[in-house]
Amino acid sequence: MSVVRLILLALAILGDSRYALAFGFAGVCAVVGALLAWGREAGADVAYLQVAATNLPAAALYARLGFGTAYTYAYSEVGRSPR
Repeated sequence: MSVVRLILLALAILGDSRYALAFGFAGVCAVVGALLAWGREAGADVAYLQVAATNLPAAALYARLGFGTAYTYAYSEVGRSPR
């Protein structure tokens, strides 16, 4: 049995994040909802959304859409250890 995943990357809310949380929630719901519907139609069983751990406003917004932490990640450079 194969699993089809919908992975949403590089989503951005431009401008003041407080504005986006207060007034842009409906717009974000519409965009993410449309992407989720498209993924379901394409056979996706699960959806992932990548958000930087430091982007608390976006994490809160996506939590309201039902997303939660599935994995964490870190970037590192050759010769340096992860922070």
